[in-house]
Amino acid sequence: MRTAESALPYWFTVCVSAVGTWVIFRLVPVVLGRSIVDKRYNSLPLGEQRKVQKCTASLCAALVEGTISGYIFLFRSDIGPDLVRYDCSLLRHNVAIFLGYTIADTLLLLLTPEFTGVNDLLLHHAASLYSGYAGLTYPVLPYYINLYLLMEISNPMLNMRVILDVMGYKRSSLYMINSVVWTVAFFLVRILTIPLFWYNVTVYASRELFQQGVAIILTGLVLMPIFNAMNVFWFVKILLGARAIIKDRQQ
Repeated sequence: MRTAESALPYWFTVCVSAVGTWVIFRLVPVVLGRSIVDKRYNSLPLGEQRKVQKCTASLCAALVEGTISGYIFLFRSDIGPDLVRYDCSLLRHNVAIFLGYTIADTLLLLLTPEFTGVNDLLLHHAASLYSGYAGLTYPVLPYYINLYLLMEISNPMLNMRVILDVMGYKRSSLYMINSVVWTVAFFLVRILTIPLFWYNVTVYASRELFQQGVAIILTGLVLMPIFNAMNVFWFVKILLGARAIIKDRQQ
């Protein structure tokens, strides 16, 4: 009972994050409809408008999550790889923001007709929901949970890239600069952290990991390798896409 009560503030953050994601999704047409890009946005097909709405909501959530996880990684020296049981309130609230956004985004995918057929993203969200629940419920291994959230740092640039593409700015300098920054950020927080994560697990937390609940064990030993493999796959595609763009520009 005490554990459930101690988690109540974090579940409140989950609700606020989910509602905030929906509010941003609904406000995007109002804001863009009164901006300097109103003609571009209003001329888009409904499906493309919905994509801009969704990416804007995702961008805002990722900005918050990435900022908090980056702060913890860089400035919270008390959150180390050898730490097993530690209730970091800031980290758990960040997990709650991540979980709330993922819940809202999953509902958007299921309830918005224009998003039908994105089964791969739904599978990704299902894994994220489970790992988010594990990170929120069990105050253990905070360093590794934060490394997981650190991946969100690259998502604002990804969503901005989609927005610029849909809005017709794919040939702009802003699109190119954003793509370069996204590629660098992706490498730093999604590729470079893979050996960091597994080295520290092996050295500091391999025994402790197997002493945790089933949700933590599955997240660490099943879901994390899957996310690692997906990130490597995506990064290879990013590099291939970048090479194609460079060749196209040269020609």
